[in-house]
Amino acid sequence: MISPGEIVRVESKNPNRMNWPLAQVIELFPGKDGVERVAKLRLASGEIIRPLQRIYPLELSASDHLIEDHQGTDIAAQNPGSTAADVLEEVKKSRCGRPLIPVKRLNLCTVNNFYFCNASV
Repeated sequence: MISPGEIVRVESKNPNRMNWPLAQVIELFPGKDGVERVAKLRLASGEIIRPLQRIYPLELSASDHLIEDHQGTDIAAQNPGSTAADVLEEVKKSRCGRPLIPVKRLNLCTVNNFYFCNASV
């Protein structure tokens, strides 16, 4: 449900949702049956009133406390025994969980130096 202070997208004629304007819900107005059906919104260009059917909340809302929980934690405090080598081991996996093999690159500087050294002999 949408609540006052929440950031929402306001439907517009543009079919691309990325171009729909963002707004903040200022106030909700109930209908005759007591259910909230209309909202007053603050856009960058001013304030408007729109039905809740034309307002879409963002996928991550202010009611989610994920950001607040994350701010107080420290990665080193969670894993006191982890070292830099352990962190590198964790990073060397694909999105599917398969281990990634490091790429062996040809060092051209070493190869060129080898040929120049042997050419002078």
